[in-house]
Amino acid sequence: MLILGPLSGPGWGLALFVAGGFGLGAGVVTSNVLSSTFRQTLGVRDTLWIMAGLQLASIAVLVFSPLRTLRDFPAAAARPPLRPRQVHTIE
Repeated sequence: MLILGPLSGPGWGLALFVAGGFGLGAGVVTSNVLSSTFRQTLGVRDTLWIMAGLQLASIAVLVFSPLRTLRDFPAAAARPPLRPRQVHTIE
C-alpha cells in the first residue's frame, strides 16, 4: 500500500495517496492487534519466534521475486511535459 503514495498525482491521483495512507494505518493497527493477541495466547517468547519467522518470510518474498534481478528503473512512457497553470490576477 505504501507504493501508492509515489504513484499519486493531481486530481484523481490523490485518491491513490489516501488509499495508501489508509492501508498503512490499517496494517499498523492489524499488526498491533495480532501481536498482542499472540502475546496473551502464547506468551512473549513464542510470540517473538512467530514474529521473527514472519519477518523472515516477508524478506524471502522480496529475495525470490523478480525485483531482485532489476537493476534499472523501467523507462518512463513518453508523455508531453506538464504545462504551468495560468494565473489570473485581478488588478
